[in-house]
Amino acid sequence: MFQEYINQICFLTADGFDQLVPIAKSKRLGKGEVLFEKGQVSSFYYLVETGFLCNHYYTEGIITHTNFTFEGSFTADLKSMKEQLPSLISIEAGEEALVWVLDGKMLSERCMLSAEIMNFSRMLISRLLIEAEEYNNLLKLNKPDKRYEYIENNNPELLQRISIAQMASYLGVTEGTLTRIRQKKQ
Repeated sequence: MFQEYINQICFLTADGFDQLVPIAKSKRLGKGEVLFEKGQVSSFYYLVETGFLCNHYYTEGIITHTNFTFEGSFTADLKSMKEQLPSLISIEAGEEALVWVLDGKMLSERCMLSAEIMNFSRMLISRLLIEAEEYNNLLKLNKPDKRYEYIENNNPELLQRISIAQMASYLGVTEGTLTRIRQKKQ
């Protein structure tokens, strides 16, 4: 599965894939287990093989979910990685998960040696940036009911796999508001 998911980002030759294998390690996580803790400096990309990951932060005791990463997708804290500053987010398993951890520093080193790996790295970062922009646009350009409708139409798996509290947090609304939105849809 690892190679299939990598090739969804950018097709790699056998040689290119062989260059990635040594910088990737698999990690099993239990539900709720923290993979990456707020305050650490990020240096890894995380590819979900099974399960899902939640990116979130706490402000005044309130949790805000900013991303859910499902099978075949990557997540990372690009700002922390690029600027080498402590991260503002934590990443934890939303359910039991198998995750591939790619060392970002080693990936950068391999980019200097291989145009193929450089292309993979650019495609991966582009995908992560596009996903972040999509989420930002969702929050900034839509009212809560349209945000929920967008999720229904474009990512229904999210509605089936995360809790109502997580969904409300992700959409930037209270649980009560989300409940009212859902009742109007029925």
